[in-house]
Amino acid sequence: DAEIRARGTLDPLHLEGEFDLDVADLLVTNAPVHLKGATKMLDIPYAWARGDLVLEKDHIRLVAPEIRGPGTRGEVDVDIGFKAFGPLDLKASVQADLSDFQPLGGVQLSGIGPISGRMHGPFNGLTFEGTGDVEQFSVLGIPFADRLEVPTLRSDLRSLELLDARAHVGTSTYGGDYRIDFRSPMSMDTDLVV
Repeated sequence: DAEIRARGTLDPLHLEGEFDLDVADLLVTNAPVHLKGATKMLDIPYAWARGDLVLEKDHIRLVAPEIRGPGTRGEVDVDIGFKAFGPLDLKASVQADLSDFQPLGGVQLSGIGPISGRMHGPFNGLTFEGTGDVEQFSVLGIPFADRLEVPTLRSDLRSLELLDARAHVGTSTYGGDYRIDFRSPMSMDTDLVV
């Protein structure tokens, strides 16, 4: 459900205004949703965003200082191109509940904390770079850290890299690089220093 209040010109197309967007059962797959065999990447039960927009013939820009999902809150600035493959340029800063972002290849991420970064590129080649500081971090239902500090977080939506991460468990600290490949069979590669 979307409500948009905008004004501007139609030729050339340039509309500016406000939007209020509510979504339910947001499904993201690795191919068009209607195709048999499309793999579910994200299934978010509900979310909403409010903010300002600019619509032109080749793109739309949405600046939402207020977004919410089941357990995630924050802000987003996104520019979506209208060509066949976009591009997309999304900057976000959120207080995230990682369990909102499922099934993500069945990786079962969980934890809560601030994450910020940028997802960009053509629709068929999106990448993400960012940072995070997550409490009660677990993967595949396995608790990895009471607190996980990640100065460099990267993803190509097929894998997730945590570089120079520092994990705190009780009074112990360990760190290193982690790579989780979401493709079947799911795998994890680590290089730790304890």
